[in-house]
This record gives sequence, structure tokens and C-alpha cells, in this order.
Amino acid sequence: MENKNLTIVDLFIDILSKNKDIQSQNMGKRLKVFIRIPECAEFLNVIIINAMGYKSQIKSTTVDKAVECIIKQSNISVDEDNSLDEHQKQQIKKDNESILRMCADITKNKLKETEQLIED
Repeated sequence: MENKNLTIVDLFIDILSKNKDIQSQNMGKRLKVFIRIPECAEFLNVIIINAMGYKSQIKSTTVDKAVECIIKQSNISVDEDNSLDEHQKQQIKKDNESILRMCADITKNKLKETEQLIED
């Protein structure tokens, strides 16, 4: 990692990719794809910064765009699962979207409570 502009997410992914645990390595690979979208990278950085006990602000629209990205990635993963029939895939996608939108609302409310959400 020679880039001078490293973010918390970059460091987190580097740690995951060096872990001997296959699931951690796979998570690191998925996160690398996820953070190619700037809003997703920013959202993940804020989440990790908050988890470390610090505060960071983020725009409401950035959170919304990141959630849309997560939903799309989730749908792609479901579509790639050949063990499911089309009805099962649609049901899983619907359930996942519902859960992700609920998590987004909770996250935005928590960020609002701590004055970290920038309404735009």
C-alpha cells in the first residue's frame, strides 16, 4: 500500500485481505468492488470512523446512493446463485431490499441524532 491518500476503508480492506480466514478475504474482495463508487466509499468510511468512536459527517443523498449500490450488489449476488429458482430469487431480493432500506433509515436517524447527517 504505497498510495499517500489512504482511507480508513483502504486500511480495513488491507487487513481483511491479509487475514488467513477465507471469509475475511472474500469480504475484502467484495468491499474493493463496493468502494469503487465514491458514495459507497464515503459511507463505509463514516461507518468505520463511527465504529472507532469518532464522528464524521455525511450527506443524506450520499447515504441514499450508497444504499442503492448495496441493493444492486445484493441483487447481483442473488442472481448469480444457480441453486435458486426465479421465484426464490425475487423473494430474496425483495426481502433484502426491505431489510437494507430499514437499516438505512435507522442509520440515517442515528446520524441525525448525533448531528452527523447533512440534509441536502
